[in-house]
Amino acid sequence: MEYKNNPAHGVYRQDDRQPTYDEIKNATSSSIVDKLNLRDSDAIKKNLIETALILVLSAVVFIINLFLRNYIVDIKNTFNTNSLLILSVLIGIILWCIYSILIAPAILSRKCKESGVAKCIGYDDRQIQLTNYSGIIQTAAVFEHTYDSDTYTIYNGKYVKNDQQLPALGQIVPVRFNKKNPNICVINNETPTPWKKIILMVACLLLLIPFALSPDVSSNKMVLNDRTLKDDFPNTDYIVYERTITEVIGDTYYFDPAGGIQNFATTEALKGCETGDKIYWIQSADGYSVLYSKARYEYKGNKTYENNSMVSDNGRFLLTPEYLEKQLQTKSVTVYEATITSIGTNYMDFDVSQNRVLHIEYNNVNTSAMGFSVGEKVYYVSWDYQGTIFSQRYNDYTGPLQ
Repeated sequence: MEYKNNPAHGVYRQDDRQPTYDEIKNATSSSIVDKLNLRDSDAIKKNLIETALILVLSAVVFIINLFLRNYIVDIKNTFNTNSLLILSVLIGIILWCIYSILIAPAILSRKCKESGVAKCIGYDDRQIQLTNYSGIIQTAAVFEHTYDSDTYTIYNGKYVKNDQQLPALGQIVPVRFNKKNPNICVINNETPTPWKKIILMVACLLLLIPFALSPDVSSNKMVLNDRTLKDDFPNTDYIVYERTITEVIGDTYYFDPAGGIQNFATTEALKGCETGDKIYWIQSADGYSVLYSKARYEYKGNKTYENNSMVSDNGRFLLTPEYLEKQLQTKSVTVYEATITSIGTNYMDFDVSQNRVLHIEYNNVNTSAMGFSVGEKVYYVSWDYQGTIFSQRYNDYTGPLQ
C-alpha cells in the first residue's frame, strides 16, 4: 500500500488495484459527462461534450417549437424563426443545468442504497488562478471504505476554502454506495453544489424575461403606439383594426367587411403578405389610413376598434353623416338602405327603397372578393357622382336615410 503526498494538507492512500485519482472523481458521480472517465486535464473535451449535449437538447426543443408554431396561433404571430432558435438554445441550457443540479444527484442518491462508513484518508487541493502570481486554494476530502473485503477510495468533489469545514484526518463518516459499483457513493449525505450551473441557469432564466414580457423584443418587431404613430396622425385621432387578408389578387388585398372602413387596399406596405396573414389597419378620423403587417409590427395601445366610442354595445360601428363626410372628404352624403342584387367582376347592383335600382363600378377591383353576397343588406353612400357601401352587419347609420 502506498501513501501519495499532498503538499498542502495531507495524504491519501493508493495502490495498483485502485483506479487513478481522476478516475475516482469521475466514478463517484452519475453525471453523463463524468461517467466517461475523462481526466481533469481533458477539460476541453468535457466542455465540448457538454456543449454537444446542450445543442442536442436545443435542437429537440427547436423542433418541438416549430411543430407547435404551426398549430398555436399565438406562437406563430409572436415569435419568428430566429427568436425560436434563441429561445430553444436558452431552454436547452436550462434543461442541462436542471439535469446537473437536480436529476443527476437524484439518480446518484437512488442508486446508493447500501449503507456503510468511510474514513478520511487525506485531501486534494486545487488552485483557482487569480493572477500569474496568486490564487485561491480549495480543498476536498478523500475517503476510503470497505465492502465485501475490498477497500475503495472515494471522493465527493466538494471543495471548500475554509479548512474548518473539512473532516479531520482519520474521521469516520457515514456513506451510502452502489454495491454493484462501490465507487459510486454519497459521502456523509453530502453532494457538491454546482454553483456555476446554478448561476448559468439563473442567467438564462433572466434572459427569457424579455421574451415573456415583450414579444416585440423577442421577435424583433417594431412597436406601434401613440408615440410611434404620432408622425402618421399628427393632428387627428385614429382607430386600430386587426384584420385578416382573405384574398390577394394582383396588387390588391381584400378583407372581410368591418365597421366604418372599406375592405380592400392597394399598398406597398403589404408587399409579400399572403391570404390568411394578419395586419393592422389604422384609420384616422379624417379618412387617412395606414396598414402594417402583424408579422413585422406589434401594436401597444388602447385605440383599438373595440375600445372606440363609435362602436356600440353590439359591436357595430356608428356611422354618422359627419364621419362619412370626413372619410370621403366631401361636404355632404346621401345614404340609402339597399340590398345587393348582383355582383360582377368590378361592379354591384342594388335594390333601394321605392323600387329604385342603383349601380356602382370599381376600377381594377374584383367585387366578388370583397366579402359581400347577393341578398345582403347594406348602406349605399352616394356623393359627388360616386358611391360606396357599408355592410349593415357591422354598421349602424345614425343619420337620415333616403
